[in-house]
Amino acid sequence: MAVRELWRLFSTPDRRALLPLSLEVMAASLLHPDRYGALMHDVVGGWTHLLTSVFCDLGMPEERARTEATLLVDAAFGLLIAPLADGDWDRAGAAFHTLLDRLEPGWWSTSPPQEAGPGIP
Repeated sequence: MAVRELWRLFSTPDRRALLPLSLEVMAASLLHPDRYGALMHDVVGGWTHLLTSVFCDLGMPEERARTEATLLVDAAFGLLIAPLADGDWDRAGAAFHTLLDRLEPGWWSTSPPQEAGPGIP
């Protein structure tokens, strides 16, 4: 899926240099929502909408597609921001690919995901 290629693009050293600015904009959107809130809302919403459309095209019901897209977008943002603190891009990349490995099989099935029972992850 193209999501792996997007991760590769966003996590290249050239793009990493822009991430601190992105983090500043995110923080500003939280601290000053009336001034900057729309910007991050549009960025996160745009990616979520795009992936929701992709998942709907795979045959997922819209609510499930939106949930899967939200999980992927929000996790990706976190995994792009965390290495800014410790510089461990290899760990972030491994975590992102593990997330995809666990999620992707469910994207190709139109049946609802199974609920985990008590004590089962």
